[in-house]
Amino acid sequence: HSAQHASSLGPCLAAVKAFKTLLAKEGYLAPCKVDSLDILEDKISASLKQILPNEVINPAENAKDADSALIFLCYPLEVVDDEMGGKILERLKTCIGDIAMCRYRKDSYWC
Repeated sequence: HSAQHASSLGPCLAAVKAFKTLLAKEGYLAPCKVDSLDILEDKISASLKQILPNEVINPAENAKDADSALIFLCYPLEVVDDEMGGKILERLKTCIGDIAMCRYRKDSYWC
């Protein structure tokens, strides 16, 4: 389906940032146009800002307001600030069951 998942975009953003850091540290040239990584980082960041703290917002039939995979955007990926991290954690309270945490509400995993 064509939905953008915040939990999938976050790792892409972290990878772009890490790659840019490596290039700068080692003095390497990116195998692309000079501004490609900056454009990619900006576009992914903009998409995340539209979606978060949700997991999916479009299309509406695939919308999810919480997904436990979003926790990785807080740590170890560190692609969200503390305020957004708090909003994500608040949403994840809906995923807590009696004995465990499910991936998202209405997940078939028994918890």
